Amino acid sequence: MPSFSALRLPAALVALAYVLAAPLPATAGPGFLSLPGIMMPAANPVPTPEPVTEITASTRVNGNQVSIDWVATGVAVRDQEIYRHTQAELNGRVRIASLSGTARSFTDTNLAPGTYYYSIKVRDTALQVINSNAARAVVAGDNPGDEPTFDAEVFRNGDAWTARNGNNVVYRGGDMLDAMQAAVDSLTPGRTRKETVLVRDSGVVGPHAWDGDVKSVDLPSYTILDVRGTIRVEDSGDDTIVPIRAMRAKAIEIRNLKIEGNPRYGVWIQSSSDVQLGHIQMLLHATRTVGLGIRIDHAKGPRSSKVRLDYARIEGSKHHGVETYGVDDLVIGNVVTVDTGGSGLILNDTSNARVGSVHATRPSVNGGGYAGLRLANNAGPDIRVDQVTVRGGARGVFCVSGSHGITVDRVDIEGTGQQGILIEDCQSVSINGGSVRNSNAEGARIASRTSNEHRPSSNNTLQNLRITDDRRNPAQPYGIRETAAGGTSNNRILNNDLRNAGTVTDLATEAPGTRVSGNRLTGQ
Repeated sequence: MPSFSALRLPAALVALAYVLAAPLPATAGPGFLSLPGIMMPAANPVPTPEPVTEITASTRVNGNQVSIDWVATGVAVRDQEIYRHTQAELNGRVRIASLSGTARSFTDTNLAPGTYYYSIKVRDTALQVINSNAARAVVAGDNPGDEPTFDAEVFRNGDAWTARNGNNVVYRGGDMLDAMQAAVDSLTPGRTRKETVLVRDSGVVGPHAWDGDVKSVDLPSYTILDVRGTIRVEDSGDDTIVPIRAMRAKAIEIRNLKIEGNPRYGVWIQSSSDVQLGHIQMLLHATRTVGLGIRIDHAKGPRSSKVRLDYARIEGSKHHGVETYGVDDLVIGNVVTVDTGGSGLILNDTSNARVGSVHATRPSVNGGGYAGLRLANNAGPDIRVDQVTVRGGARGVFCVSGSHGITVDRVDIEGTGQQGILIEDCQSVSINGGSVRNSNAEGARIASRTSNEHRPSSNNTLQNLRITDDRRNPAQPYGIRETAAGGTSNNRILNNDLRNAGTVTDLATEAPGTRVSGNRLTGQ
């Protein structure tokens, strides 16, 4: 049975060095003068084709081969390269194919069993380069057509669930989660190598009467869970079902998981290490009280560490889509959220994190001050986010409460009810480029609270941003606003295009020591 891992992947700006080094077509085309390594517009230039803006990539495993499929939005793809690597980061990847601009699939063959990652580099005719993050594939067998390998399996026949380990039936009954737990419990006690439970079918769980604990499948160390069906939670009263939980565990993996209904949390990882989450999808519009997608924390004492999340799509959660609290060494490929009551992705007290992309539609949909990406409660240092895309909702990026040492390389924020970007009581935060459009408060603001609970904002950078409000009735009062109250100081506002950015003014700064340079304002 094929396995799937998907990533929804955004565009990145091309580096100038790459542009200069890129070969030009033999004929630059009407409206352009061609010089070695440079394309210059002549009179009456032809409009630049719409660049590719986003890639969605997926992998399909069939025995010892992996098929990579992708969709590129926009037009005018010029050429493409496929890379294989053994970790989610792009460092150390190996090019395995160069393809024409029309290709949308590729198959990598004769692979040894193991975990692989694939990324795609696309160049469009405007010479913009889009580097994807990594889509994950696990090759389990040696021959095409092999089923995923497993040690115990769970399946449904009518209303009856069966859990089986080899020839031994370890559960037969009507409860999906009980069957899954029985399969997990049947694995080798005290093992030091991972063993796998495969869940073949979909089912409904709940309701659960509160008995002092949530109802869940608890994963011990060295366990792989691969759920090919959908778990639908139909709880009554408070949300008291957490379908998948791990507490003080190590070396656990959830390869595939789809959850619907009203769980308390879809996945809850507590004080665990060496955690791999593959392809996770949740439709949580029915959640009523808590309703959070994925939570990774240190609730059982030690901090969670070495956590990898390849892809998560969370819709309709009552609170956050994905939340971490007390986590070190985190790698996230892609988080996509729609209509979350809280943030799309929120990193609390989390350090050494790499995030490929966050794509949040209407975060904090019911009001409040959350964001597509929120960094809070002393998050940092060493957090880097490649891309944040936000449409609607409360805010785009919100850094608060002592968070520090954070870089966001590119933002694409539009139509937020509050600030597009808010940096409050944070230090050494850099937003390095992208666009903010049509916010109902400041496009970007740097501020400090007067409570003295956290150090005031300082040494933050906003640079290379295009901030504008092009609505018929603009409502964005400032493009960038920095306020001095609370002790804000020593920030950098550099090389931003703020034309038509604010109804009050495009740029306002107050704090001592702030450097302002290279910004373009209305009329310039």
